Parts: sequence; C-alpha cells; structure tokens
Amino acid sequence: MTCVLSNVGSFQDINCVKKFIFPNSFEHTNEILPDESMNEGWDATTWADWEDDNHEVQEEEDEDQPENEQVDGILLPDPETWFQDCIISLSPANDVLVVTFEERAVFLQQKWDPDAKDGTDCKYQIVYKGCLNQEEGECITSVLCIPLASQKRSSQGAPDWTCVVIGFTSGYIRIYTENGSLLLSQLLHEDPVLKLKCRTLDPPRYPGLPEQQEELTILYPTSLVTIDGFSLFQSLRACRNQLARATADGVDAIRPPPLVYKKWGLQHQDAIVDHVSTGLVTPCAFDQLQTASIQRGFNASIKSSPPVSTRYITTGAGPFVGFYYALDGSSQPLLSEVAMAVASKLKSALFSAASGWLGLGGRPRQSEEHGGNPKTKPKVEPPTSLPIRFGLPDLRRHGDSISLSPGLNLAVTTDSFGRITLLDVNKGVSVRMWKGYRDAQCGWIQVREEHLRGKSFHRQSSEPQSQMRVALFLVIYAPRRGILEVWNTQQGPRVAAFNVPKSCRLLSPGYGFMGLNNLVIHDSRFRPSVLQCCLLETSGLIRSIQVPFHLALSDKNSRRAHDLHLMKKLSNLIHHRRSLTEPFSDSVMPILQEFKMPIHKQQALDKVLSAKGTPPSELLRVVESLASSIQSSIQDLDYENKCLLHYCHAQGRLLEVYVSIKGLVHDQRPALGTKETDKEDLASLLNICPLRLDAYFKSLESYATTKEARVHFDLDVSLEASHFLSCFKVSVTRTARQHPAKSTEEGEVGTLTTDGAGTNPGEEGSGEVKPARDDMESEGIPETEEVTDVETRVTIREDVAEEKMIAFGSCLFKPCLQGLVSVDDLVVLLESLHVSPIPLLKLLFQVWLHHEKDVCRDAPLASRQLLSLLQTILDKIHTAASPIKQHHTHDLATDIHTLLYETRHIGSALLASVVVGRMIDRLPKPEGGDKMEEEGEVMLLDSSSSLDISPGWTQVSEDATFWERLAVKFEDLVWLSRLLHSDISKETISEMCRNHPQQKSAEMGGLQAPPIDFTPSLCLKKIIEGGRGVFAELVAKWACHHQLSPGYITSASQGHSRVTPAKQAKVDPSVKEEVECQLNNLSETFHSLCLRLPHSLEHDVLQAHTAWEYVVHWNKNAEVTYYLHQAVEHLRVISNPQVKHGVCSMLWHTFLVKRVSSTAFLMDKVGKAPKDRLCRKDVGLSDMGRKFLGICSDVLDMLYNLEPESTMTPIIAIEDNWRSIHGPSSLVELAVNQAETNPLVVDVHIQLCTALWAIMSFQLKSIKVLGLFDFRSKAIFFKELSYAFKPSTAEPDPSQINTRHEFLKRVLTSAVESLPPNYSLSEDSRSTEEGGFASPHPQPRPDKDHPSQTWPVRVYQLAESLYVDKNALKRHHVCELYRSGYDYLTQEILVTITNQTGMALQLLDILGQRLAQMVVVPGDSFSVERQSRLPASLVSWLKTLAKLPLRCTNPPIQDTAHLAGQAAGLLPEDHSKYSLALQLIEAVGSMT
Repeated sequence: MTCVLSNVGSFQDINCVKKFIFPNSFEHTNEILPDESMNEGWDATTWADWEDDNHEVQEEEDEDQPENEQVDGILLPDPETWFQDCIISLSPANDVLVVTFEERAVFLQQKWDPDAKDGTDCKYQIVYKGCLNQEEGECITSVLCIPLASQKRSSQGAPDWTCVVIGFTSGYIRIYTENGSLLLSQLLHEDPVLKLKCRTLDPPRYPGLPEQQEELTILYPTSLVTIDGFSLFQSLRACRNQLARATADGVDAIRPPPLVYKKWGLQHQDAIVDHVSTGLVTPCAFDQLQTASIQRGFNASIKSSPPVSTRYITTGAGPFVGFYYALDGSSQPLLSEVAMAVASKLKSALFSAASGWLGLGGRPRQSEEHGGNPKTKPKVEPPTSLPIRFGLPDLRRHGDSISLSPGLNLAVTTDSFGRITLLDVNKGVSVRMWKGYRDAQCGWIQVREEHLRGKSFHRQSSEPQSQMRVALFLVIYAPRRGILEVWNTQQGPRVAAFNVPKSCRLLSPGYGFMGLNNLVIHDSRFRPSVLQCCLLETSGLIRSIQVPFHLALSDKNSRRAHDLHLMKKLSNLIHHRRSLTEPFSDSVMPILQEFKMPIHKQQALDKVLSAKGTPPSELLRVVESLASSIQSSIQDLDYENKCLLHYCHAQGRLLEVYVSIKGLVHDQRPALGTKETDKEDLASLLNICPLRLDAYFKSLESYATTKEARVHFDLDVSLEASHFLSCFKVSVTRTARQHPAKSTEEGEVGTLTTDGAGTNPGEEGSGEVKPARDDMESEGIPETEEVTDVETRVTIREDVAEEKMIAFGSCLFKPCLQGLVSVDDLVVLLESLHVSPIPLLKLLFQVWLHHEKDVCRDAPLASRQLLSLLQTILDKIHTAASPIKQHHTHDLATDIHTLLYETRHIGSALLASVVVGRMIDRLPKPEGGDKMEEEGEVMLLDSSSSLDISPGWTQVSEDATFWERLAVKFEDLVWLSRLLHSDISKETISEMCRNHPQQKSAEMGGLQAPPIDFTPSLCLKKIIEGGRGVFAELVAKWACHHQLSPGYITSASQGHSRVTPAKQAKVDPSVKEEVECQLNNLSETFHSLCLRLPHSLEHDVLQAHTAWEYVVHWNKNAEVTYYLHQAVEHLRVISNPQVKHGVCSMLWHTFLVKRVSSTAFLMDKVGKAPKDRLCRKDVGLSDMGRKFLGICSDVLDMLYNLEPESTMTPIIAIEDNWRSIHGPSSLVELAVNQAETNPLVVDVHIQLCTALWAIMSFQLKSIKVLGLFDFRSKAIFFKELSYAFKPSTAEPDPSQINTRHEFLKRVLTSAVESLPPNYSLSEDSRSTEEGGFASPHPQPRPDKDHPSQTWPVRVYQLAESLYVDKNALKRHHVCELYRSGYDYLTQEILVTITNQTGMALQLLDILGQRLAQMVVVPGDSFSVERQSRLPASLVSWLKTLAKLPLRCTNPPIQDTAHLAGQAAGLLPEDHSKYSLALQLIEAVGSMT
C-alpha cells in the first residue's frame, strides 16, 4: 500500500467565494485560460538537475513571470493563483474553513450533501461573508480556526464548536463564532499582527518529559504575546454563553471576561516573520552548566534544580533562525484592557446614577458607532524584554515560514533561496536541507503503527497508545513545479510524489482540539480524529494525504512491509469482486506466491478461505496450488514452510470432505422400508415394548401438530465452504525436540494454528499465528534447526455461534437422519476428517434436538437412523485399527444429558433419551468411571455397576434405569407441552362459558380484560429448578391466558367436561362439530395430564395457582379489576379450608392491604369519595376502585367464614419420578404455613372495607370514614390478620353511634335511589291524561344482585358490628321503598320489624305525602273539589306534607289504599293517631 490522495470535501460554490473576495477583479479578466500545470510534472526533470549547485540561477530566471494585471489602478489577481493571495485556515476537525483577503472574509461550514454528483458528499457551504474591518484601512493579516472540545459527558472529547481567531494590521485580535458573530475584540499591541499559532495538549510520548499545556501565541514585528489555553477556553465559553443570552434578550453588547496573557519583547533579531512555540523545556545538568558558563562566564552561579523555561523559535533575518528561552515566572501575567473597560463603565454608570439622584440630570450616552467623540484606543501594556539566546546566522538568507512537527522535536523552515531546512529543535542545529523548492509549503503527518487484529497480536494491541511506534513524514508542496512530495524524516528517502495543480494551498494546522485533558485523550472512545495535512485546489476540492506506516521502515525491501502491502492488495481484490461466485483463483495465486514470510502467507490463505460465496472448487485450487508451490520452490523446507505445507494439506482434506458431503446430498434416494416395518424393527432394536413405542410416536404426532412452529433457517442446504471451514481449528505442531543449544523453548517455534479459515471476513489479517520470535527477527530463521516431524490436529471449534454450529452440524448429519444418505458413507467421510468422535457425537445430538419438527414428522425413520448412526460410530470408536480412536478423557453421556437437560425441544429429547438408554453401555467413559450429579441425583455412569440377579431375569444397569426414568420425564413434558400449546378458538371458549357459567355481581358489571400474554417454553432444567409447584404454575398461566372458568378447570381435571346437546347453542353444523372435537381433545389432554401428575395438578393446587397468577397480573395493571375478580372466583371453588385460608391471607398481606390503607387515609383526608386524579396519585387506581374495594370485602368475608379443620390438612406430595425437583417453595406449601387469622381483626377490616366500598359506590360526601370506628379498632387497622386483639368492653359513645346511624341511613337511601322511580309518567302519557289519574307502567322487579338488594344486607351486618339499631334502619329502608313506589318490596322487611307503632307512624307520613300529591299539589278545580270533601284539619295536615319530597308521585291508588290499611292495622286503637289513620282510609276510599 502506498500514499493516497483522498477527497474529503469540496466547495459547494467556489465562484461565489471568488466574487465576494475579489468583487472588482474577475469582471475585467478575459477568458480564463486552461490550467497547464498538469502538463509540467516532476517526471520532466531529473533529480540531478534539482541537486545542481547552480540551480539558484535557474530558479531566479523562473521568477521572471508576468505580474498581475492592473486595471484602473487596481491590482487584479491571477484567476488561477488567487488562492496564493488569500489567507486560508482550515479547522483540524475539518468542519470550518475561512478564506480572507484584505478586509473581506468568508466562513464556510461542512455539510453533508447526499445528492452530490461529483462523488464528494461533504460540501463546504457559506454560512457568513462580510467585511470585518472596524477601522479605516484595517486589513486581515492572519486567521486561525480552533475547534473547542465538548464538556458534556455523552460527547466528551468531541468537537463542540469552532472559534475563528483573526489578526488585523491595527494590532487587534478578534474572535468570532463559526457563523460570524463577534465574541471578543482585544488590542494587545499596536503593531500589525504577523502570525497566529496555536498549541494544544499533546501527551508526552516518553515518561519524564514535561507535559505541554495549551496556548495561543500572537506574533508582532518585535513582540510575542502568549495566552494560556485554559484561560482562553473558559473565556470563550463565557463569551458564547453571554452572546446566546444577549441574542435571546435582543441586546447587542456583551461583556467578555478579562484575558490573562504574557507579552515578550523579542530582542537582538533584525526581522521576524514567523515563529513556533515548543512548550516547556527542562534541560539536563550538562546543558544547564553549558548555558550558564556561556552566558555568565567562569563565575556563574548554578542553581541546584534546572530552571524550567518556555522555548520560542523564530525565523526571519539577522539571524535566520532565533532561539528564545523565557524562564518560568520571569514575567507576571497581565490582565487585558477588558477589565479596565469594565471598571470604567461601572464608574460611569455610578456617576450617571448619582447625578440623577441629586437632580443634576444626566447626559444621554452616545455610542461610538453613531458618531460623537472619536474612539480612543485602550491602554497597551509594555512587553517584558526577552533576549535571544542563540541562533543560526546567515546574512543573505531570509526565512519565510517555520512549521513545528507533532512531536515538538523537529521544525522545518523555508527561505528566500528556495531551500527547506530541517531543524533539530532540542539541539538547535540543522540536520537536513532540500534545494530547489521556491515558495514551498510544508506540513507534517504523524502515523501510528498498524497492528494485525488477530489473537496472536493481542499483547501488542493492548499496549498503551504512547508505547506504539510512530512514524513522522514531511509533506512538501512545490507550487512552481506542481509537485506534492512525502519525505521520511529525518534522513529518510522520498516515499511518494504526486502531480498536482500549481495553484494549490497546502494546509497543515499543526494543532488539535482545545479543552481536552489527559483522561479524554487516552480514552479511545473519545479520542478525536484530527486532520493533519490536506491540499486545497483552486477548483474547490480538498484532498487529504494518507501515508501507511510501513513506508517509514528503514529497509525498502523489508519483508514485512512487502507482505503487508500484499495483504492489503489481496483484501481489496476479495472485497471488490463483481459477484461472490466470481472465480478469482487465477488472480489470487500470483499474490500468494509473492509473500515472503510463511506467517503472512498463512494469514493470506486464511483470508482467501474465508471469502464468502466462493465455490469450493476455487478454494481447493488455491490450496493445492499453494501447496505445490511450496514443495517446488524450496528443496529443503524449513520448519515454518513445512508447517504451512501441512496446514494446506489439512485444509485441502476439509474441502474434499465438504465436496463429498454435498455430492451425497444431491444423490438422494428414499429411505428403506415402510413406517410399519420400521416400528416393528425399531421396537426390537431399542428393546422396548411395541405398544409403549407406539404410544411415544402417537404422543409426538399430536405434540408436533399442537406445538407452535419454531423459526429456524435451513442453513445446511446453502452452507458455504468458508462457513464449513470456519468451524474447524487446524493446529500444526512439532513432534520432536530440537537441539538444546539452539533454542531454550521447546515446541513453540513456528507453530501454526488457525481457527477454521483463521480470519474473520470483516477483519484484515486476523489469522492466528504463533511465532516464538518477533516478526522482524523471523525473517531470518536459521535452517540448521533439527525438525523430525510435525503433527497436524483438526478439532471442532468451541467458540462458534450456536446458529452457525447448528448449520454446520445439519450439513453433516441431517441428510442421514432423513434417510437421504447412507450411514456407512457418512461415517467414512467423518473418519477422513481425523476429528475426535466425542464432539461429533455431541454435534449429532445438537442437530437432532434442533430439527425437532422434522424428527417428529417421521419419528420412526429418524429414530432408526439415529440408532444406526450412533451404533456405527461407536463401533468405529471401539475398533483399535481405526484412526478415529483416541484416548477418551471426556464423558459423552454427561454431555448428552446436559444437552437434553437444557434443551427446549422436548419431543426430540424424548426419542434421544430412548435411543441413548439403549446404547448407554457402549458410550465411551473416562477411566475409572465418572460420577454425574444431575437433577439432584448422583449416578455412576459405568456399565459394570449392575446388580447380582438370578437366572431368568434381564440384567439392567443403573445407567439404563436412569435413562428410562429420564424418558418418562420427557413423556410427561410432552403431554404438558401439548396442553400448553393447544390452540383454543373463540367459539370453543364461548362453549366453555355456556357449559360452566360464572357468578357475576351487578357491582362488578360486565368486566372484560385483554388476554394475558403467555408463551410456553419448556425445558427439563426449568422444571427441575422451578420448585414443586412448577407444573401447576405453568398450567395456571395457560388457564389465565385463555381465561378459563373455574368450573371448567374443575370438570376437565376430573374428566367430566363433555359437551352436552342441551347446553349447545344453535350454530352452524360444521362449526359445531369442530368445536365439539376441539373441546373433547382439549379435555382429554387436560385429564390425561392430571392423571400423569395427580399430586402436582391436584384440583385445589390448580385453582390456587390460577388465582395467584390473576392477582400477579392485576398488580401489574391495577386498572384491570377483572383479573382480581377472576382470582376471587377461583378461590371460591377451593375445597380445602387451609389452602383457601392461606392463599387468601397471602393475597391480603401481599397485594391488597397497602392499597386499602392508602384508600382509607385518602378518604378520611378529603371527607368524601376522592376524584379520579387523587385516586391515581395516592392509590394507583382510578375511580374504578369501587370494584376493588368490593373484591377486598369478598376476600375478607371468605377468611372470616372459613372454619379450618385439622382433618383437612393437605398432603403436599410429588410424583415419584419428579422427586428430584428442587427450588423455591410452592404456593400451597407457603399457604399451609400461614399463621391462623384472628376473626376479630378480620371483622374489623371487613367493616372498614364495607364502609369504604359504600362511600365509593354511592359517592357519599362529608364523611370521615375513620371517625366511624373507636380508638381500639383504629389501632389494629392494617396490621397482621393474626394480631391478638380484644374489643373494648366499654359502652360506645352515643355521638359516635349517632354518626354511624346517619351514615348507614345515607347508604340505604342511596341503595334505594339506585332504582328508578316506580310508576313514573312519560311525556306522552302526561299530555294525554286530563282530569284523571294516569296509568303508568310499573318497573320490573330488580335482580337479586342489584345494589338495592345487596347493600341493605351489608348495611344490617355492618350495623350489628357497629352497635347500631337495626330496627331503626329497617324502618328507614321501608320508608325509602314506599317513597320510590316499590310497595311490593316492603312486605318481607315489615314482618321483621319489632317496633310496629313507630313503623305505623312513619307509614302515615308516607300515606299523607301520597294524598297531598293527588289533592293539594295539582291546584286545579278537580283537586279543589276533592279538598272540599275532606275534613279541614286533614287538608291542613296534607298541605304541610306537600312540601316534602316524594320520588314516586303517581303510585296506583290500589297500592295507596293497601298502604293506608297496613298503617292503620299496625297502629293500636288507643293511639292518638288512630283517628287520623281512619280519616286517611276514608279519604283514599273516596278517591277509588
């Protein structure tokens, strides 16, 4: 790889920049001549001409060129060389570019242009253009673009924004933002600014060197001003923040903070045109003594510690180069005039304010911009003298520019003689000079070494950044010749040269980002990339220069550099193919043969073998050609070439096996025998009962149809050769020792190891090569080493991704398992791999488990093929002459069991356990046996561990018994998977609901909820480690997902869930038949699973887990009260009192009590039913909480009504085959261990929940709910339900009793008012009835679950607990029913009332209100006539009752007559109101 000029950006509109910079120039120019600079290349001359001593005369003749044209006294620039007249600066971040000429400036910013047609998608667009002079005749002399690093944590170290520093002829320094906004303007010296230079933080490469700080240096003709970088960074940030605030407030002026700077007066040099600052310098003891003796003579005093100084290097004339040393602390920092200006403004403001206070008046200020007083220049501080220490004198030579290298140890100068001089900054001497470069421009490029990204280079790549090798290159642009050259410093040759236009500009900033620190620089995540050097062409194209590191190596013929170049070339060839299948062996082989080092040749071969899409024939040709070239080119092979040769042979064998396997797959033939024959033969081969085997196959057939199809890719068909090779690890090692005198390391020299193809296609050169020597030293490996032989070992990699390994295994084994490839043919190919059989067998079972769908589709054939393949491979293992036989140190049975233990493919695992159980005695085991502890059982996998049995019995080892039990476990899981993966249609769910309806209360309404997500995923490991309740938990999740009713779970688990014709609805016959079939299959599967797991899926256990799953989901989404309601319904059907008691107690303490307590305190605080916003904020529920409180009351009622019996203690058992289950305790175990609840505490919480429920249901107001209870009850609220509590024996407070009574009366009133008024008239009936009574229609009898029917019962129960008179509440209830017109609902309550007289008096008032509605309220003539018939005293009494409210104003007269008779019948004859009752009866009778 050589140097490259790459395009990094271009001007979007270069003509617009030209026209603005030279507005009057290009109008007078004629047609622009074509650029002929490309016709004169550096090839036209020889290097001898350039090195000629008389070349100065030739260059002087070249200067006789036509000068720029003048029109009307205006100097017009050349249209092709206008860049040379401009002052240009490019930000190191490559985001901001500034072009200036005289007082005009154009700011350009990089933008991404996706529609670029020239191939350069980064365009520089103009963001600001204008004249920057603020004084007449002021021109721009220097420009600098400095990117400032971001201080944000997310983008620390990245560029935040860029400031533009501009120097003027007036001496002013002005700093702008990237969009042209002025931040800071400062006069530091009254002479014109010559140069602006910046130095940013660069960590020292070696320890002991001083750390260089950031600074900005400003060069004047006789002075040098330095500004500390940290102070400048903080000041610019403050100015930018002030500018943003001022822009937002509409204010133009900002007050920048003062700048801290140092000012030096450079002495003893006639003329200075450029400078550099090399930072802090700490001399050694010898340099300190030498400097002191030269400056002060023999009697000079020497300090104990070397003084620290800052070195400045200038170029100009007299001397040509000057070295200045400023001792640290010799000059005090100066505050800029900004601080003085601020003080002056403050003084003026105070004086103006004082004048206004004193009544003297104030003169309005006039800005300097709007005329008035002339602008006065601020005071300028005098500089501190700094004499020159030494220089490079040359009377005739005048320096033009000087540039400092990134390492701060070299500098390069250009002069008037066309020379380029390379300076050693530390020694102060010139080390090299180039001639013939008039008007040259120089730049620097620093390149770090590129390491190969393989594992063998992990040590080098982990080294610190400062310890990596760094190369320094000098870039020289000769505009007169149109040549761009790259030289290796210090005494290196020219490494590259380019023909470029003659009117370009070479831009080399020489600094980085300002504001960084050591932590950010050393952190590779935030290390910014800096543009070091670029070429700006007049066409607007910006091209960067890329130099590879290996060009800095001293030897041009370096083998390593040569190989690296070929490696890049090979990578480009592979990656830029027109198609993946394009043959490239003819173009690759010449490159491979040019490699000189075997290490790199092996890496190149790995890169070729990893090329995607390459046909195996092409790869085989490359491997064979490389192997033949190695054998033919070298007679006596050295060790590394011999290892490489063996490596090629191993890769060739692998490719041949790949081609053979593909050939076998394409030669497909049907499997032998039929399924019936296979089943009969397979039963005898597996030594299993045919009926049992047939049951396995039927179960798997149903399992395959019900189980969801898993997403997997059939990668074996399209498996590439590169993928196949990447799954193998080829290691070539020596098998004999070398002479001890020749090497102290044994078996490590030149070992070649690769993981398959050895490289990642996305990486370059990542093949694994392990040489004992360094790369440079390995070029000359002596050939006298004694190498007897090498050993090639091929193994299967263990770090391959699972999906890739499955694809690889499918390529090997899947055709054989499907019966498309013969077992014998496959085993022969596996033997040719020379791979250990243990990983192959393990891979076989991985493929078997992964292709579960194909296995279950044809289970008999697949099982027979697996058994045959396993038997054949095991026969080869036990054959001594077979090359596949190795010393077995690994337990294959343990590996297979681990695969089955962790797999989620239950169906294929069942067949695998059956097959392995048959072959367990033949599986290879480590010597001495191996104890395996799985599933909580310890087992010795050794076939010799069999019991002594009598003749006539079959000998069964413990291993076979273990695998038989394992098969039974997988059979249970297959049945469980069939149930969990059952697809239940909506019609089937509806049929279940019709057969097993649920009880729904009116308060709950038609609650609905979205289905609960459940994705069944089964594996033996999850079951074993899930605890004893894992089966019930899985079935409960499935039941919650389908929202099955408790009744269906009860009947299905007991085998009674069948569809009866009487319960079926009228549906389509086809749909009806499908629903019947699906429901019967589901019930059969459910019942069969319960029979297989009678203890784990016992009825109460299932219902408890289902209830708990519903509550868990309700806790995640408390707004869905349906889940909590369903949980209570499942709790109701639990028959065991202890289980129900424990689950209810856990439910209350875990989920309910916290929300109930929040609700109680919130209601007591607001004194009413809270609004939706408060409920969501404090409780986490909306106003739907009324249903939540009702469910809480139901849970507490179940706890209160339970009577735990000792004889009903559940027996917590587990099936014998699943005794190894361990893990967390089951729900039933936790429920049984719950402490017994205290009925008194439960009753108190029932009272509270009922009161809260009533307030929320009827939206009652002005009620302090906690005020209804005494202090003892309040003290035990929300404590454990098992808390020891004794109620108070003192008489209750009468006022509290009265408060409770009023509350319960309001609840009864609200309950009755939930019914609509009976016999209410519609608008039509009111308009048609005149002069008579309407005949309204009565309301239907309310349902038994209606609040008007359920709440009175709860109120009577609550009244009994709160010591409130129930008779008074019943009388109030009866009265409310009569007021609403529901006379027929009162009869059942009247017979339970003991105070008949009080009830009669209240009924008389109701009767009077009804008569008043008929006689007094209408006020028409008909009602007046009726009043005349009644006694005057009765009419007066009715008028007093007419104002009282009555909900039902038009009850039937028959009901009113019955009410009158009932009231008179309840009243004693000697009562004072008895005569009134008789009058009312007569009045009602007169109206019938």
